[in-house]
Amino acid sequence: MANTLYLKRVVEEVVRQQLAQQFGMPFESRVLTLVTGGTHEFDAVSADGKVVASIKSASGKTSSGQLPSGKIRAAEAELYYLTLIDAPTRLLVLTN
Repeated sequence: MANTLYLKRVVEEVVRQQLAQQFGMPFESRVLTLVTGGTHEFDAVSADGKVVASIKSASGKTSSGQLPSGKIRAAEAELYYLTLIDAPTRLLVLTN
């Protein structure tokens, strides 16, 4: 089973640091308002709000060799949420 606390504290922070280097400004996790009126927490949002990223971590097939359909659906859901915000740059960052 994945250590989600490690993923949240360490892996996502490394991704935010890399995005900060690439875009030249800090990134943080932030709840944003969707165009539908709801809200969603995004894993990395630039200080100016122009770059928004969702970070997904998956190791490929499950321990029994099956495709990780739940993880694929979660990534699809994040893509959907990214379509519901007003930001010029929207990213789905996949880690292993």
